[in-house]
Amino acid sequence: LKLIPKEIDLLGRSTLLPKTYKRLLDTNFSFMCKENRSAVDYLEFCKHFNTIILRDIPIIKMNEVDVLRRFIVFIDTLYDNKVKLVS
Repeated sequence: LKLIPKEIDLLGRSTLLPKTYKRLLDTNFSFMCKENRSAVDYLEFCKHFNTIILRDIPIIKMNEVDVLRRFIVFIDTLYDNKVKLVS
């Protein structure tokens, strides 16, 4: 399995995903939930990938409300779009 970079468009922003293979995305929690992301971004990931490997998931502190909200929206979006999550 050779992972290759893939560039996708997120609301007019070109986003480089360094580790992909066909319809698989290998990424980390920081990229998905600590950077500014919205449900629209997550929907775009669902269009391109049917499996997402999410690495380095931390224990989320109660004061990290934005991170927690993004994580919940991310999980809900994957579920609604039948995208598999591996952690």
